[in-house]
Amino acid sequence: MFLGDTQKQQILDELKLLQTTNKYAQINDVITDIENKGVQSKYILLTDPDNQQIAVKVSDDIWIYSEQDSIDYSWEENNDIDIEDYETQILSFHNFKSEELEEAVAGYEDSLDSLKSIYGTGWKQIALECVFEQRMY
Repeated sequence: MFLGDTQKQQILDELKLLQTTNKYAQINDVITDIENKGVQSKYILLTDPDNQQIAVKVSDDIWIYSEQDSIDYSWEENNDIDIEDYETQILSFHNFKSEELEEAVAGYEDSLDSLKSIYGTGWKQIALECVFEQRMY
């Protein structure tokens, strides 16, 4: 797994933006862990190595997603290069209506209920990943 300096900084910038809201007690721990451990942080989850997609859990309902966004990217050649072209977004489960989640999930699973039965308590993270990927493509 690779986390380039550009992607790491974008993730930290999003976390620091959330930090200003004072809503997330553990945000300082997340920032410090990523600053100190980078890709080895317990808060970083590699969700799709083919495009360096990473998720960071802020809470059960808030996730930061980041992935490379270069048309010239090749997993075989660039999987350990900071390509400096990433899309990074904060996604809040509460910002989406059920219909929007259903639509995003439809490209990957039969339904939101199916997603819930497959992923159990982790279904929100997967639903937000689907939203992120739909926005990217």
